[in-house]
Amino acid sequence: MEIRRAGIEDAKNIVSNLWMPLGREMESITDYNTLSNNAEQKALEHRRDTLENEEGICLIAENNEELIGLISVSIQERAPIFEENKYVKVHDLYVKEKFRSQGVAKKLFERAEKWASNQNVEAIELNVDTPNKAAINFYEKQGFGEIRKKMRKKL
Repeated sequence: MEIRRAGIEDAKNIVSNLWMPLGREMESITDYNTLSNNAEQKALEHRRDTLENEEGICLIAENNEELIGLISVSIQERAPIFEENKYVKVHDLYVKEKFRSQGVAKKLFERAEKWASNQNVEAIELNVDTPNKAAINFYEKQGFGEIRKKMRKKL
């Protein structure tokens, strides 16, 4: 397995083989994640934008040239009134089902954390869907703890 930084040339492959399966899996977890019309085209445009963002990085894991996982993170800033105002946010972490429990996510996470530690930030944060117990368990093993609850009311 090889982990490398994704480039703009990887966008279509990432969307087709990783991001859309991630979206469908998230959709199956909660109605909050219902995919939009033209989701794949919108995802491709979004992924291209994120790959061009100099304040972030997308790492992909490959096994014999097959994309098997990704993590994307970027530098974020909170209001300047807070002492800790610069952090890295994990936007996506996904590993294809047949490659799970083989250390792929852990290795992707370690590489993203290494990148984050070189960005002069104080923390790394993420959001996770409450019903996604497997992801919560993984993140807790990586040292994450709950600091906030995100609440939602549908109108």
